[in-house]
Order: sequence, then structure tokens, then C-alpha cells
Amino acid sequence: MTRTDAERLLERDPGIHFSWGNLTSRLDKAQFYAWEPQYRETLYESATGLGLDGEKLAAALHTVGLGIFRPDAIAAGKVDTILDYYARLGMEPFFAAPLTMTRTVVREIWRYQLNAATGELLKMFDLLYEASPAVLALFRTDPAETPVPCSVLMADAKGEADPRDRQGWELRSHLGSVNRIEVFFHTADEPADVLRDGGICLGPQGLAAALRDRTGPSTRTRIRELAAEIKSGHPGRAIRREELSPLLAREWPGDENTPLDRWTLLRHFGSLPAAYAGRDENLVGDSGTDAWWRNAGLLEGRTQYLESRAGGAGPERHDGDRS
Repeated sequence: MTRTDAERLLERDPGIHFSWGNLTSRLDKAQFYAWEPQYRETLYESATGLGLDGEKLAAALHTVGLGIFRPDAIAAGKVDTILDYYARLGMEPFFAAPLTMTRTVVREIWRYQLNAATGELLKMFDLLYEASPAVLALFRTDPAETPVPCSVLMADAKGEADPRDRQGWELRSHLGSVNRIEVFFHTADEPADVLRDGGICLGPQGLAAALRDRTGPSTRTRIRELAAEIKSGHPGRAIRREELSPLLAREWPGDENTPLDRWTLLRHFGSLPAAYAGRDENLVGDSGTDAWWRNAGLLEGRTQYLESRAGGAGPERHDGDRS
């Protein structure tokens, strides 16, 4: 891709044209994202930083996935389970960094999903991400061994947020996720989401720099070290009812004068109807992954493919130690 072509990606219409089909199967997602200056800047920085033309840029981004080890995963010691699960699918991390998930970052990443969220759900996210920093990681796959983009594989292997929509083999079932709040791990659904989430969290130039190093050694040890540092530096503490938003305080379980553990509270709040409201009304409610499997001739066999490759031990208990 010449520099002139890369510069055109800073414009909305070329950004839509390149993203749709190359980075996302959904036209609406391409349109929404290309309206965002930071997404276009991230696309531009990635193109110039990698020095690739359109087709080669898309192919390179297909080999990259993005995941966030959330505070609940770190507190409950789920990091190794996540890494091992994705390793069985042929994915290895090549970049990792601690990430402070501020209210602004959380709302920006899920802008097109939280548009339908209840006030209670927003406060549940605040209670979760105030616990500690998270760890952002970039993963890679060998395109010769993977029929769909790395991000698509990660997203569909992760499983649905709602446990009622899972079959038991998915990552979130292995992690012992019991509701839509306590799901432990976030992934970007498609290559376009890798760019968008990465640009939000690392900045356009930061993501481009990380992508340039994607052939480096595995960073599994680095992720474990970061998680251990975060866990030791952010010990759990009891929370008083008056510390919560009134939206959640009114749903306080048990004695109002007895402080409770953050994770006990989130498990309780995550079972409330307010945690599920609006889930079918998101601006971008469909991940877009089906089309990638259909193009690979594997849509009907997707579950069998993922389940057979993920394999491994059965689901964990959901009462892991968060001390």
C-alpha cells in the first residue's frame, strides 16, 4: 500500500470500503467504526507501520486477536486456564500490557452494546473494573492452520455471555462463568474490532507498534507475571452498602450493615433482570462471525470444529479463590 493509499484510510468512505469485507462482515459495523476518527487513525497507523498494501494488510490483521484478562479473571486465578484453552486452538500471545479500564474506556469499547444497557448494568461494570487493572494481550495464529481470522476463532470459542446460550465446551463454561457479568475474558470479535479495541486501549500508534512485533517470542510468562503483580497489589476488600450507587444499593443482599465481598456482590447483581435488559437492542448486536465460517465452508460444522480442538478438562467450579 503506497503512502497515498494509506492516507486515504483517514477518510470515512475509504475506511468503510476497506473495512467491509476485509475486516468485518457487517456493513453497519464498518460504517459505525469509520465514523470514529480514532478508528481511522488506527487503520492508517497500522497500514503505515506495517508497510503493507490493502490485501496484505488485511491478511496480516486476520492473524491477530485481542483479549483482555479482566479483574475478575485475575482475582480468581483464571489466567492460566485462559492461556491453555487458546493454546489448544493454536493461539499464542505475543504482546501484553497492563490496562486501567476507566469508565471512559469501558463505555467506549462497548459503545455499540451499552447503548441499550440499564443504569444498573453500567454500575455493575463500574464495580467490576474498579477492582484492579486488567491485562491486554494480542494473540497470533498460523493462517495455514486456521480457517477463519484469529479474532473470529477467539470470539466464538469464548462462548456467549449468557450461560443459557452456552453448550459447556466454551471457554467461559470452562472458567465457571455463571452470569453475563462474571465472564472473565473479553475478546475482539473480528479484525475490525482488534483495530478499534486496540486503538482505544493502546492508542493508534501504540497498537501499530505492538503489531510490528507480532513475530516475537510468546509472552505467556509476561502475562502471568502481570496478573500476579496486579493481584498482589489489589487485595480484595469488603464493600459497604453506602459505597454503591443507589441503583445497586437497593438490591443489596443480606444485612444492610454488613460489608460484602465485591465478587459476591457482582455474582448477586449479575443474576438480576437488569443485567440482561436490552441485550437484543444493541446498535451492533451481531458479532459478524458467522459469515467468516460460512465463507470457509464450516458454518454448519463450527461447533464440532471448536469443541474438538478446544478439548481439555471440563468446566471449573465458579468458587475460585479471590483472596
